[in-house]
Amino acid sequence: MTDEEKLEYAIEKEKIGKRIEFIEFVENIVSAVKEERPYFFNRMGDGTVWLLRKIVNPVGAFRYPDGNFCAKDSVEYLLQGTLEAIRNADMSGTFKNDINLYYYLNDNGCDIPKIRFHAFYNRSLQCYPAFVTEVFRKKKLLLIGSKALAYQKYLEAMIPEVRSIVYPGEALLETQKDCERILGFIERASFDVGIVSMGIWADIILHKIKKCGKIGIDYGNTMNLQLIGETYITLGNDVIGALPG
Repeated sequence: MTDEEKLEYAIEKEKIGKRIEFIEFVENIVSAVKEERPYFFNRMGDGTVWLLRKIVNPVGAFRYPDGNFCAKDSVEYLLQGTLEAIRNADMSGTFKNDINLYYYLNDNGCDIPKIRFHAFYNRSLQCYPAFVTEVFRKKKLLLIGSKALAYQKYLEAMIPEVRSIVYPGEALLETQKDCERILGFIERASFDVGIVSMGIWADIILHKIKKCGKIGIDYGNTMNLQLIGETYITLGNDVIGALPG
């Protein structure tokens, strides 16, 4: 299929379900938190496409351009877990008319999500007062990511009422065994909302959080951005603006 044909296909697929704006995106999360309703959203971009295409490095490693990594013998585990998570996500972040994502989802027997939002909306969550109040001030958080410990200290300095725990081990994932260790911790941990920054492995982790009756938030690289002082605002439906800290 040519790029032109993929674009026509993507435009047609965009007619399925609906694409929501930022306010509805945040209010969906806040409503689930208030109701203590199991819920998670995920985000899909270049890493997802590389996974769906099953591009494997000839030296035996499965590495993506953004640094995400998966050992060759865990690729199928990651792929199938990701597809299951996509099918069960309450809403998903994508880029509009994403020709490669929509094509390779179909190639793997997976429909595009019914409720979609701009894949960078997660970067603006902390600018929405109801999210800060209902999530950061009222709920116990589980932070998972390579910057989780630093982010915990950042939140404690910014919001004295925050209650959080951090996944205690090395959060960089390479294998199925690494992932299963985190999933086991999630089963045992006491928390209300999981905030996850784990690249291509995030979908499996977020899905597990929902299956445990909790709420999962795909934070992407938002921890890193806030730690270096970048604040993002959302303008309209598709435009993201970055402000200095």
